[in-house]
Amino acid sequence: MIDQAGGQVDLLVTDTDRYGRLIAEVYAGEKFTQSVLVSEGLAWSYRQFHQNCPSADLINQVMAEAKASGVGVFGGGHRSLWGWWRKGGREDS
Repeated sequence: MIDQAGGQVDLLVTDTDRYGRLIAEVYAGEKFTQSVLVSEGLAWSYRQFHQNCPSADLINQVMAEAKASGVGVFGGGHRSLWGWWRKGGREDS
């Protein structure tokens, strides 16, 4: 994606998290990278950061479609987003 955009990446900063890290929409040229990654099952989107996100409706729709189609991380065999960790299901390696 980045190569196709000529190496150009743009950030639309929408918030910061509790540690002061930036929350942003990321664009490679005209492509909204989060929607591409989520639609291909390569990423989850954290809904708690959507309140200031201009593309929240789009990313929610894309994530619902990815879940329905069972692509990538939404295809089973993966634990739900961090719920396993908080419930003490950590696996030591």
